[in-house]
Amino acid sequence: MNKVLILDPSCVADSRTHNMNSVLGHARTFISAGYDVITGTNIKCNIDRKHIKNCPVFIYTIYDDHRKKRTGVYKRLLFMFYYRHLVRKTTKAIKLLIQNNDIGKHDHIFIPTTDWILFKSLLNIYSKKTNRPYLHLLLMYEKGRWMTGGYPYKRIINNLKYFGELQKDIFIYTETEQHAKNLSKSIGFIPPKYPFPSFPVTTGGKGLPTDKYTYIGVMGGGRKDKGFALLPMIISKFNQRYNNHESTRFIIQKPRIEDRLDSELHKLEQISNVLLLDNFLPWDKYCQYLVQCDIAIFPYSNVYFSRGSGLVNEAVAYNIPIICSENTALTEAITHNNGKSARSVDEFADALIEIIENMNTYKDNAAMAKSEYLNKLHNNPVIVNIKKLSC
Repeated sequence: MNKVLILDPSCVADSRTHNMNSVLGHARTFISAGYDVITGTNIKCNIDRKHIKNCPVFIYTIYDDHRKKRTGVYKRLLFMFYYRHLVRKTTKAIKLLIQNNDIGKHDHIFIPTTDWILFKSLLNIYSKKTNRPYLHLLLMYEKGRWMTGGYPYKRIINNLKYFGELQKDIFIYTETEQHAKNLSKSIGFIPPKYPFPSFPVTTGGKGLPTDKYTYIGVMGGGRKDKGFALLPMIISKFNQRYNNHESTRFIIQKPRIEDRLDSELHKLEQISNVLLLDNFLPWDKYCQYLVQCDIAIFPYSNVYFSRGSGLVNEAVAYNIPIICSENTALTEAITHNNGKSARSVDEFADALIEIIENMNTYKDNAAMAKSEYLNKLHNNPVIVNIKKLSC
């Protein structure tokens, strides 16, 4: 049986984090396809799941520089030797994972979030030895200078082009079609799209006290790039235009203190049909609220022009109609008229009214979108390539 080794140094705890959910979601797709799964994660990770062998070996996360305020040019220069140390330690950790888990040339390594430190380490391994496992790299970002060690996107792409001439066992994926189209201009082909994997879970109990309202979810901790500052205006416009707005409730997670969105938060606190939740929710509580949402809105900024969102995919997986900013790749999740796109505060308000007044139709469409999304996850492009290589 083929083995799949998933590597994510930022997977740090068994809780509601992007990287943990990413690793668990990808692991689920490989396990369902009949492959043995090993995960290489951060030393602080405590995954405890049946059918997953977890090896906590990495000593950094992609968020370290951002959290420690060392993303400037001079700070990066000061830490140059530290980054080289990270690459050496990471290279050694990957080699040990391959050796200790008997990963051979017919097995596979999958990277759900390619960062510079991990990429450099893999270059060290794949450029010096033969008979290495097949390597599958998912490029999530086109821009990410905030990432630990920086994120020289063009250098990564140039290395991949060089690599491609030497090796036939390296595969590239992107999270969105828009990123794939942009990337194709540099590498000469359109890589397959593999969006963030999200699977609905059964929740016990209800997060909200009644079911007499139409619930509109803005789930995930509030951030500027996720349009939190627009929410007071969107909701005010909606309340002005929708005569029956008393029958609606907006479920919104608060921003972190460091996001400096106090003014917008204060405005939301004054709106009667807004329910504010903690910025961080345990996974079971988060799911309890999410499953009760009738609509989910995502007024994200154009930072998401080619980036995907795990939150959007969660909404699709839970059969929830969505409204996304038109100038983002998030609209790729609107596959069966299961939502609408919007370009302004007014259009978000009007889209909400449109979906509420035609809820049954949008729910039926959302069910079709969910079915297609889950089917694609179980037959994702990584699994398709693995099957081809096994023939």
